[in-house]
Amino acid sequence: MIARILGATAIGESELKAERQRRKHQELAAAGKSAGGGRPFGYEPDRRTLRPAEVELVREAARRVLEGEAMRSVCRDWNDRGIPTVSGATDWAPQVLRRLLVSARISGRREYSYANGKRLDIGKITSESAEWPGIISADDSDHLRHLLAGNRRKGQVREYLLTGGVARCGRCGQALQAHPRSLTQKDLGAGLTEGRKEMACVKRGKNDPHCGRLGIYAKPVEELVAKVIFGAVAKGALARALKPGDNRVALKELVEVQTKQSELAEMWAAGDIDVAEWKRARGGLKDREDRAQGQIENQRQPRALDGIPEVLEKAWPSLPLHRRRAIVDVLIEAVDIAPATPRSQRNAVESSTLIDLSRVSIRWKT
Repeated sequence: MIARILGATAIGESELKAERQRRKHQELAAAGKSAGGGRPFGYEPDRRTLRPAEVELVREAARRVLEGEAMRSVCRDWNDRGIPTVSGATDWAPQVLRRLLVSARISGRREYSYANGKRLDIGKITSESAEWPGIISADDSDHLRHLLAGNRRKGQVREYLLTGGVARCGRCGQALQAHPRSLTQKDLGAGLTEGRKEMACVKRGKNDPHCGRLGIYAKPVEELVAKVIFGAVAKGALARALKPGDNRVALKELVEVQTKQSELAEMWAAGDIDVAEWKRARGGLKDREDRAQGQIENQRQPRALDGIPEVLEKAWPSLPLHRRRAIVDVLIEAVDIAPATPRSQRNAVESSTLIDLSRVSIRWKT
C-alpha cells in the first residue's frame, strides 16, 4: 500500500513538473524569447547575434527553394562546396535543410511546436517579434512554410522537363515518370554513347492506377514543347499568365477564419464547449483556412519567373531546369502522349525522328 502511494505521488509530481515546463515554454514562446538549446544555423551560440557568412547561405537557400529548385539539389551543391552544418560536418540532407527553412526563427519570429502533447511538423507562430533579428522576410518565411508543409518529398531532384505531372499517359491519364533507357547493342552499333531519356507509364503494384503500357523518348517531346512555348511567349502568353490576380476574397476568408479560431479557443478556455466540440469545429475551420491560403499562394508569382529574358528562345539552353519547369507549369496544363501505332511508327521512320510527334497533344492553361 505504501509503495503504491509513493509511486502515485511520484507520478503526480512528474506530471506537475512536465506541466510547469510546458507552461514556461508557452510563456517564452508568447513573449518571443528563446528557450535555450544549441546554436542555430545563421546565429552565434548566444542564439541572438547573426553570423554573416551563414546568413547569406540561409538567404541563398530560401531564394533557390522559392524559385523551385529541389532541396536535394541545394544540399548536394552545399556539400560539394564544403559548407559545414552546425555540427561541423558537410552532410547536408533535405530533411535538415527543410527544418531550417520552415523555422520561424529565420524570419525573426517565435513559434511553439507542441499541441496536445505532440510535436507539430511546423510550429504555430506565437510572436511576430522575437528577441533575435530575422534573416529573411516574414512573407518569404510564410511562403516557405506553406510550400514545404507536410511535403517531405520536396527534396527530389528532377532531371526531366515534363515529369512530375505534366506529361500524361494517353491510355490511363496518369502522370508519366522518368524511366532512363540503357544502351543496347543496336544503340552502340549506331554510335550512341549514352542512354536515352525515356518517360513511361510505370505500374508499381496491383492497385496502382497506372496502366504500365506506354513509353516515349523524352528529348524530342521536350524539344517540341519548348518550341511551341517560344511561339506562345512571343505572342504574350507568359505576360497574360503572370497578370496579378484578385485575392481579396481569399484574404477576407482567411481573416474571418482566424477570428473564429480565436473565438473558439476562448469558448473552450471558458468551459462553454468540450474537447470533442472544439475538435469538430476546429476541423472545419482548418479546412477553410487551408483553402484560403492555397488560393493566395496560387496567385503568387513563382520566384523562378523573375527576370525571364524577353527573347526566351536564346536564353532557354542556359536557364536552370527548375526555371524552365516554372515556365512550363505556368503555361501548360498537361502534355498528353497518345499510344504508338503501326502508322505512327512508320511516320517516325519516314521522318527520321525517334517518335511521331503527332502523338503529342498540349493542353494550355492560357
